[in-house]
Amino acid sequence: MADSGVYGDTKRLAGIAKGLKLMRAAAWRQGLNEQLAEEARAQVVESFEQGVDPYGRPWLPSRRGGATLRDTGRLLSSLAPTYITPRGFRLSTNVVYAAIHNYGGIIKAKTSKGLMFRLHTGTVFIGAEGQRLKRRRNIYQWVRVQQVRIPRRTFIPIGNRLGHRWTTAFRGIIVLYIEATMGEA
Repeated sequence: MADSGVYGDTKRLAGIAKGLKLMRAAAWRQGLNEQLAEEARAQVVESFEQGVDPYGRPWLPSRRGGATLRDTGRLLSSLAPTYITPRGFRLSTNVVYAAIHNYGGIIKAKTSKGLMFRLHTGTVFIGAEGQRLKRRRNIYQWVRVQQVRIPRRTFIPIGNRLGHRWTTAFRGIIVLYIEATMGEA
C-alpha cells in the first residue's frame, strides 16, 4: 500500500505560520502604521515641492505671487503624523487655513469693509540700460472684495481615494514590512 501524506519544507511552513501570527498582533500593526504615517508625511512634502495634488494634478498658481502654499513654510512644517494606533493614523495640522486650501471654498467678508489682500500684478527688472540687470522687483496691488474663491490645492487625499502615487508608496511600505516580518519568523 502506498504511503499518503503531505511532504515539503515544514520548517518554512512553520515560519510562515509564525509570521502570520505576528501580523495579527497589535504591536505589529502599530509598527506598520508608524511606517505608513511617515510615508504619508513624505508624500505631502512631495506634493508641496512639486506643486501637485496626490492624484498628479498640478495646483493652480497663487494669484498673490510667490510659491503656492509655500511662502512662509508654516503649513507644510505644521503637518505631522499624530494619533498612531494599530487601527490607523492621522496626519494633523494646527494651521487654521489648511482645510480651505486642501478642499477649496469661498471666504466671505464678515463686515461691509470686505476682505483686503495684495495681488501680484507683475515684475520689473531694475538696472541701467545696456547693463546687466541688478535686481528684480515684484509689483503688488491692494484689492478689496466681499468674497474670494480659494481653489482646491489638495495635499492630503480626500476620502478613501489615495491616488496612484500614495497607493504605490504605501504598497511598497507594506510589502517591505511584511517581508521583514517573514524574514524574522
